[in-house]
Amino acid sequence: SAWLDGLGRTPVPPAGGVAEAGSAAQLMTVHKAKGLEFPIVVIADAAHAGHRDTATVRLDTLLGVTVNLRDRENDRRPAGHRLAALRDAERNEAEDRRLLYVAATRAREKLLVSAHSKVLKGGGLSLAGWLKLLGQATGLDGVTIAGTPVEDQSLPLASDIGAVLYPWREEQPTVWRGGERGASAASPIS
Repeated sequence: SAWLDGLGRTPVPPAGGVAEAGSAAQLMTVHKAKGLEFPIVVIADAAHAGHRDTATVRLDTLLGVTVNLRDRENDRRPAGHRLAALRDAERNEAEDRRLLYVAATRAREKLLVSAHSKVLKGGGLSLAGWLKLLGQATGLDGVTIAGTPVEDQSLPLASDIGAVLYPWREEQPTVWRGGERGASAASPIS
């Protein structure tokens, strides 16, 4: 189609250096940002843990093809398939760490991380995805919250790292629509 032909003629900026967007924000994948720098980088939804791997058939360079012929009565899976699943999980975790490293090192001045978490019964935070990795590096995984948070509160981390816990609010955010002020139909801000 003409649209695809036009897309093929779109110039692609060279990798490396500092990405310039003037006063505009640039939204891109971590892979696309590799080699670029920005004054401010936002990692959104850092607590997203990905999908649960439930592959029935796996292809492993060492183990070959493995099939999950699970014994439903005893809830057992073949050892080869379990081993292949562990090897896949290790590779996925290593790739996750590499992607987080790339994402976090794109910021020249400030890195902002947005994520969700639950306060556990003992007051600790339930951390998942990249937030769990960042929590291990910053001490967020050792923070204890007293009671149920009702107001925004700064969390005690390293002196050069700021973290603020914003509790869940039931009210809808107020937004501007078509010049009129009103409640959003979107879900509540967390």
